[in-house]
Amino acid sequence: MSKKAYVVQDNGQVTLPPELREEFGLKKGDLIAFERREDGWYINPRTAKLLNALNEIEGALEAKGISLEDLIEEGDKLRQELYEKRYGKDG
Repeated sequence: MSKKAYVVQDNGQVTLPPELREEFGLKKGDLIAFERREDGWYINPRTAKLLNALNEIEGALEAKGISLEDLIEEGDKLRQELYEKRYGKDG
């Protein structure tokens, strides 16, 4: 893909070129994530899908009165218990 400049609209939108949308299989309504790395910015549609899924899970947990942090903490405790059961406290 050749380098080309794009215009940022008043509302901050930039139209992705068709070849980029085709390469990543992006269509209207798809989510993408922007990742800052040492050598620049990356567009990552897969990360956005994962983040969206995590947000949906978090919403479902909150609807049941469970925080994501509590679920992670409980999972850590269960893993530790299973480890100690299988390998003993000292591993």
